[in-house]
Amino acid sequence: MTQTERRKYLIGELIKENAEYKQLTISQIPQDEKAQENLLKITVFYDILLCYFFAIYM
Repeated sequence: MTQTERRKYLIGELIKENAEYKQLTISQIPQDEKAQENLLKITVFYDILLCYFFAIYM
């Protein structure tokens, strides 16, 4: 497994937990490292927002 394939697999595993991205397959994860980084930032930011709103409204 190459470094890129390993990185794509790990990103795929991380975003599986996010319901908005569950339909995303490994083949749809961008090859470009910068694009992968942006995808992770978006999913992590989304998770942080969810936690914040649950903390406020619970």
